[in-house]
Amino acid sequence: MKGLHKQKSESVAAAVETRVADYLGKKLSPKLPIDPDFVIAHSYGIKSVRETSRNEEEGILVNVKPSPQPFTDESTLFRSINEAYSDNFVVVLAPIDWPDLPRKDDLCAEWKDDIRKIIQEECKRVKP
Repeated sequence: MKGLHKQKSESVAAAVETRVADYLGKKLSPKLPIDPDFVIAHSYGIKSVRETSRNEEEGILVNVKPSPQPFTDESTLFRSINEAYSDNFVVVLAPIDWPDLPRKDDLCAEWKDDIRKIIQEECKRVKP
């Protein structure tokens, strides 16, 4: 959904929400369906700390001999960070009344791949 035109992104999110609500309703209680209006599919991205902090550390000087050097040149940790790193994520939130609370984590793990597949299928529908 991230990287799509806003209208397409909203369309994909709505389709994911509907399909996930249907999927969870069938898994939990077919008699009590989950309203897709209460399911939220949200995408977000993260960028490398080097990318997001560009120009913020540039002015910081480290006192080294023979002359002060920019922080970005002297910090081993900062140099090791891949500037090109970026990633996108989708989180799905749904109101669930867990029938077996002790098995909650097991059920989430069991459903994770199916829900991931739903998200991927819906994203593929709009991408050329």
